[in-house]
Amino acid sequence: PLLQRQLDAHAAALGGRGAPCVAVLLCAGRFDGLRSPSERITLLRPFAAAADAAARLGVRDALLCVPTADQQPYALARWRPELPAAAAIATCVLPEEPGEAELQQAAAAARALPAEAAIVLDFVGHGASVTRRMRELAPGRVVVDVGGEALAAVEGLLAGELRACS
Repeated sequence: PLLQRQLDAHAAALGGRGAPCVAVLLCAGRFDGLRSPSERITLLRPFAAAADAAARLGVRDALLCVPTADQQPYALARWRPELPAAAAIATCVLPEEPGEAELQQAAAAARALPAEAAIVLDFVGHGASVTRRMRELAPGRVVVDVGGEALAAVEGLLAGELRACS
């Protein structure tokens, strides 16, 4: 309810301005009940962008890397319905600014899963360097970065707007 009220208030503040807008949630949560208050406001949910990417990439098993231990059950609850019923899913803590040892631990946790298991950075806030390093430490594994997928979605929306304006 609080996020919806904030989104509604910001939409009202925009008033009758004709330009389309994008509202990006800076959280990996699902927020299924959250709705755009206007047809000209695109509501971008990073989790949905990442789940779509995981589906396109054929992710069947996954290591979910979350920033704090208390996020582990929420990540499992979010991702379980997005993966096959028999999926191997595990979690590990990968802080917002992980050190090399924490990145190595996450890569080791991924190696404990089936060889095709993806690594999901289930956090909006890891830099591209974290994604790159995970790919280096776990060669051949798909790495899905929730924040990176949201950024890619925003870039796609902006590119579409630029094409429409030219």
